Amino acid sequence: MQTVSCPSCGAQVQFRSHASVLAVCEYCKTTILKDADSVKDLGKMSDVLEDYSPIQIGTSGSFGSHEFTVIGRIQLRYSAGRWNEWYLLFDDGNAAWLGDSSGLYTLTTERSGVKQLPAFADLTPARSYLIDGTNYIAAEIRTAECTGGQGELPFQVGKGWQARVADFRSDSSFLTLDYSDSDQPKLYSGNAVTLDQLKCQLLRDDDQVKTSAGKFKGKLDVLDCPSC
Repeated sequence: MQTVSCPSCGAQVQFRSHASVLAVCEYCKTTILKDADSVKDLGKMSDVLEDYSPIQIGTSGSFGSHEFTVIGRIQLRYSAGRWNEWYLLFDDGNAAWLGDSSGLYTLTTERSGVKQLPAFADLTPARSYLIDGTNYIAAEIRTAECTGGQGELPFQVGKGWQARVADFRSDSSFLTLDYSDSDQPKLYSGNAVTLDQLKCQLLRDDDQVKTSAGKFKGKLDVLDCPSC
């Protein structure tokens, strides 16, 4: 774990993962880029819009024999709505992503060494693709914009950053090709999961979800009563 001072407000900001290069100050929302032994102020990160997800920074759980903690989040918007990508740090130092879309969850980790992946422009929904020896069906292909973030992340994001991603399924197996940074995609594979299977703790309860849904984190919206 590394602790740095926010270059904007001076608050202490922790980098728990050695792979993390970016963190959002909890107090002033400054985006902090970690570069070698220095930090750089990249400006303010947009607030996330609180939705009905029970997950939050600090939620913990386990997958297999390894425990994890949620240390980061990006929120993405596309034509059909929004979804969250939660960044998980495992107790062995490895990381994973927990996709969170309207109560449906997928846990994926990055895989390397897979060749002959299709080009983003050539993808068609519902078509079958042979990827690393397995036939996958293209379930969804989308270009999304990052609208907000929290905690720490393993790559640099900011206003206007776009994600070009395609999701594939083969029975219970789940696979994502991420073309955000290059025409040669990163491959993430895993499975659909439930929060019960992950034995999640420190989730937001129903009252917290109901009172915050639709608001931007850290802001209190006050509305005038239409009657009085």
